[in-house]
Amino acid sequence: MSQYFFHILQDGHSTDYSEGLQFPDKEAARKEAAGICADMMRGVIAESADQPEWRLDVTDAAEKLLFRFSFVAETFE
Repeated sequence: MSQYFFHILQDGHSTDYSEGLQFPDKEAARKEAAGICADMMRGVIAESADQPEWRLDVTDAAEKLLFRFSFVAETFE
């Protein structure tokens, strides 16, 4: 098992999970990150609210960026 770190940046604020999460491989960490992103997008869409851009970065224990997911919700009217 390897340790992966999830970093969420939203509206200029960063949330880091400094303890990290254990996954058997990078693909398992990517799938977990994709699920987190899907949950976040569902929340934004359900609220029908504009959200500044947010992103979720996944790094390994050496702080190497492995994956980045990003999302923007905007209303024009």
